[in-house]
Amino acid sequence: MTSARFGFSTGVASMVMAGGTGPVNLAGVLVQTNAEILVGIVLTQLIQKSAPVIYASYSTGMDLRLGTSPLGSPEACLIASSIAGLCKYYQLPCLVPGILSDSKQHGAQAAFEKTLTGVSAAMSGANLISGIGGLETGLTFDFGLAVLDDEIVRMIKQFKSGIEVNQETLSKDIIHEIGPFGNFLSHDSTLLKMRSMSQTCLFDRSNREDWENKGKPQSYAKALSRAIEIIENHKPESLPESAIRRIRSIVEEAEKEVGLE
Repeated sequence: MTSARFGFSTGVASMVMAGGTGPVNLAGVLVQTNAEILVGIVLTQLIQKSAPVIYASYSTGMDLRLGTSPLGSPEACLIASSIAGLCKYYQLPCLVPGILSDSKQHGAQAAFEKTLTGVSAAMSGANLISGIGGLETGLTFDFGLAVLDDEIVRMIKQFKSGIEVNQETLSKDIIHEIGPFGNFLSHDSTLLKMRSMSQTCLFDRSNREDWENKGKPQSYAKALSRAIEIIENHKPESLPESAIRRIRSIVEEAEKEVGLE
């Protein structure tokens, strides 16, 4: 209510757990999640008409054997994807979990769950996806994994962009030009488009011999080293003085409105 009153973008979130705080059926979870969020959105509009809102859901299935609420599960992916569909219907921006894992450390489980949740949320059209660097259902933040997740996000974004199909990209003239037994490596079109192909900084695509000669570097070790370098050396660019003054005036106006000196 306070956020809406000041005109901030307000994330109205729900976290229904199937079989725990909501029905075990995922369709029922969607009904309850949708009702909870819509009520919250109505409240923001009663406080401030046209207050900007974000439809946010962290609903998932409850692991009834363990009493936990996994966000790296297929159930979480199905719910998040469905929420993205609801937001398209309501024409509201949505936030769902993705690039998340219930693992306690980097490894096979984290890699799989982050990819599963990230791809499903992105391909469903979610506007905001939270979870970078997250482990243990979001309770733990790993700086090295955050850098590694950045690479995962770049790959997902490239995958989501799909394949452009037109007369140029179909490349029929080039295929005829090269002909049988030729190669496309030195063709002008290859040089022109090579930078548009995916590149990795942390994942290794080299052959085994080169990888061994480099000391068998591990992706997470490289990511952690990069994270430490960023923390120790990165100096963010300062905001323009005019922006700083504007932000300060907004804060002062808000403080005056609520009676703070």
